[in-house]
Amino acid sequence: MKAKAKPLYVSLLAFIALAYLLLPAMNGDYLYTIQDNNVFINGHTFMKDIISHYGGFGTWAACYLTQFFYHPWLGSTIIIACWIVTTLLTAHLFQLKGKWTPIALAPALLLLFNLLDYGYWIYYAKSPGFAFQPTLLTLFIVLASCISKQLLHALHILKPGRPTNIAIPIALCATFTAISFTVGTWKLDNHKSSFLTTLTDKNFHHEMRMYRALDEFQFEDVISEMQACQDEPTRLMVVYKNIALMHTGRIHDMFKTKNHGVKPNVSDSLTIRTSLLGGSLIYYHFGQINYAYRWAMENSVQYGQSFKSLKMLARCAILNKEFDVAIKYLAMLKNSLFHREWAKAREAWVASSTLLIQSKEFQTLSPLFNEDIDRRDHDEGLCEKFILEHFSDLTQAQSPLLEDVIMCTSLWYQDAYAFCVHFHDYVNNHPGQPIPALYQEAAILLGTAESSPITLDRFKFDTPVSTKYNQFVRDYNQLLQSGIDNEEMGRRLKGLYGDTYWWYYYFCTDFNFY
Repeated sequence: MKAKAKPLYVSLLAFIALAYLLLPAMNGDYLYTIQDNNVFINGHTFMKDIISHYGGFGTWAACYLTQFFYHPWLGSTIIIACWIVTTLLTAHLFQLKGKWTPIALAPALLLLFNLLDYGYWIYYAKSPGFAFQPTLLTLFIVLASCISKQLLHALHILKPGRPTNIAIPIALCATFTAISFTVGTWKLDNHKSSFLTTLTDKNFHHEMRMYRALDEFQFEDVISEMQACQDEPTRLMVVYKNIALMHTGRIHDMFKTKNHGVKPNVSDSLTIRTSLLGGSLIYYHFGQINYAYRWAMENSVQYGQSFKSLKMLARCAILNKEFDVAIKYLAMLKNSLFHREWAKAREAWVASSTLLIQSKEFQTLSPLFNEDIDRRDHDEGLCEKFILEHFSDLTQAQSPLLEDVIMCTSLWYQDAYAFCVHFHDYVNNHPGQPIPALYQEAAILLGTAESSPITLDRFKFDTPVSTKYNQFVRDYNQLLQSGIDNEEMGRRLKGLYGDTYWWYYYFCTDFNFY
């Protein structure tokens, strides 16, 4: 008997090793993001809402289990345990023996593939607990099939040697397979497989890790993640990186690192929007509290509540001094397993304005608060574009950080006129003080334009800046005369000038906001 069962257990051990490798080891950030975009609140109200609107107790159970992905190894252990039980029950149901027993792993393999096949759809899935739903449904139907089989035996409807002994279990399993395929792989009818995105798209994972670090105000981790990026980063990664530089006093270094960025490579018709992936957090870190609140609320309405949106709504309500509203959101988070301590810490801010003012979040964000009336009613979902336009258009800076943000967003957006105007203000506000090298680089470039408001003879640029700029102009003109295209010219000049604003201005011109 042991010899006959061995192939199943060997295959099962191999599957378990594969599952742990693919899930927590390689995709822990992916699992964490899934739970962050999910929600589970202890209590009758949440249960009643889920059961009545989203598919019953199974969906409620799926939401409950999804929250364990907060700790990817723990959540993975739970879902792998479900797959193990499903496999053993399947082997029993089909009465598989010897070398045929590994066939029982088929449902578990399909469920593993299904979990890894969402890619960017994890942000857009509207079904609560979608990560666990197919697994629980499959387990339930296999278990029900086994119980039904035993009852049929007990009632002497099934007897050894009768044809129905095989026919009925097969029929039952066909039923569970059809249901689990329909429910668990619903997305295959709507888009191409995202399995390769999950496994191979490094930027997809960089984005998730950078978001979490930014959400936790771990700015050095954001910068380190960007430094680890070997390919061209996405625009979202660029924004995250620049926010981290801004909050660590290194905003002048934004053009020394990758600042171009591309749109995510999505193989289907899915439209990627920063407003959904990280819009609320971007606005929050730029001190645009109302816009952060708005996008957290809109995404909650469109795609359902999530831990991510609840945390942002609570944060914004606190900073807007809407403490009754904040308490409501914090109470919901306190009734979760892994976000209650976060909520308790913010409750202390509500109770004590001193603790709020002394908190890292308030100290970090308050220099960016400004009273300028927004000149735009809607950002059209283009968060980065709105941020750049808003700050480059500001005329007054209430803090040194805001002053730098105004200057740097003008350069980031390549708004030459706005920068020139702000540069004059900057020089007048800092008489006799050294001008940052970045601003000198921009001024010596933009001041050469015929319509430039900058009068270069008013300023004395540092010798290293002016010398390097003159060399850049000579090299640029030489390559221009050789007849090579702009892309090739950018590649040749990047080694010497890739860390300057001049290189960014000439060779990073195709902004692809999304």
